Amino acid sequence: MRRSGFILCAIASSFAAAVVYAWALFEAPFIDPRSAGEYCAGRPPASPPIEEHWFPPAFRCNWDDGTSTDLVPGFVTPLLVLLAAAAVAAVVAAVRTPPHPTEHTAEMGDRPREDG
Repeated sequence: MRRSGFILCAIASSFAAAVVYAWALFEAPFIDPRSAGEYCAGRPPASPPIEEHWFPPAFRCNWDDGTSTDLVPGFVTPLLVLLAAAAVAAVVAAVRTPPHPTEHTAEMGDRPREDG
């Protein structure tokens, strides 16, 4: 694979991770101004009733009996880690891959010699 392919893979993985993270923030009530009682109704709440984490994204309703319910789907954090690892691996591969002859010529500003 060419260096440009690895760079494209790194950009795509980073973009996908950003989309998943943004979706998780909107899926859970991080940005929604409603009260905790609207999300965590049905059982007596603990103190504190809500636990929020921005990374990894988590929005937990804590109950008085010691249990909790996370409103962010469970697949979000592993998917974010996988996409971030793919982006880092692609960047490392792009750095370690020797340039293709046409890429090298374009990067270095070399022009073919005209002997004649």
